[in-house]
Amino acid sequence: MKEVSVASLRLLMSLADYANPNTTADMLAEQAGVAAEALVAAGLFSPGPKLEMIHAQLSCDSTTAMVEVDFDGTGYCYLHPEDGYIPLPPERLRTWNLNLSRLTALLVQMLGMPASFRPIPLVEGLLWDLGTPRLGRKAIPVLFAVRLSEIGVREQIRRELGLRRGTSPALVLTSGRSIASDITLPTVSRIVPVLNALDRRVSEAKVSPAVLDLARLAALADSRPLYAEAVGGPVQCGPDGAWIRIHERQFTFRRKQAQIVRILYEAWGRGDEWLREEAVLAEAEYDSRRLQDAFKRNVHWREVIEVEDGCCRLRVDDA
Repeated sequence: MKEVSVASLRLLMSLADYANPNTTADMLAEQAGVAAEALVAAGLFSPGPKLEMIHAQLSCDSTTAMVEVDFDGTGYCYLHPEDGYIPLPPERLRTWNLNLSRLTALLVQMLGMPASFRPIPLVEGLLWDLGTPRLGRKAIPVLFAVRLSEIGVREQIRRELGLRRGTSPALVLTSGRSIASDITLPTVSRIVPVLNALDRRVSEAKVSPAVLDLARLAALADSRPLYAEAVGGPVQCGPDGAWIRIHERQFTFRRKQAQIVRILYEAWGRGDEWLREEAVLAEAEYDSRRLQDAFKRNVHWREVIEVEDGCCRLRVDDA
């Protein structure tokens, strides 16, 4: 499959973070829309067992009902508590299992690796080697991990990564939507959610093609102290953006405000100071187009962030 939409990639990553990454035909059609058939045709989903129970909507509630063979033995139906026996088209009983091997192959393609390269499983169903793509000016090892929110999974992955000591630090892409700041793994320079690594200049809408921002990944993979976080730097920032210190003045933020601050801090560290407001808010998953909506309860935010003509940056120069 040459490309997937942002919406499809979100669905794939969401499923990949479950111990049993499967879905029903109805849910796949609802969440992937017209792309569902293409995802199946590309091998990203394989058939699972037929449903034995089905959701039934009642006038004031909902319930589940057992799937039965219909009276002539040629099809299926279920007993609706209010409407009696309802026939079921066979396609409604389908389930689909996410094919993690094909998903990792898709990520390899998005990283620009040669077509001949195949992902290497390191921990079955949990960790893969995606190769050493060129990110920026360097060739950087990239791994892909799922279910990092689970302690047991992290332990399995940590043991495998311990065997890689002496190798170049790897960038780890993950299916999770966010990464706890206290997660550390040996021989890893940075853990980055795949959805946070999309090129916002291309992947602006759900129907847009999902494209990885390789330059951003290169900056994130840098194993040096991140973006002038040394004591003497003009700006220091907490790993989650909850605090930022600019020329000895410190400010605190919470939740998505902190995410926005961290995004702008990382951009400042890359030398890419000005970002579009909409792109920053989208990356922080804030449903607005204006920063002032995100910070309306913080009276000091304009001392930290400068906004001009739909773009924003950290207010460092005149701090």
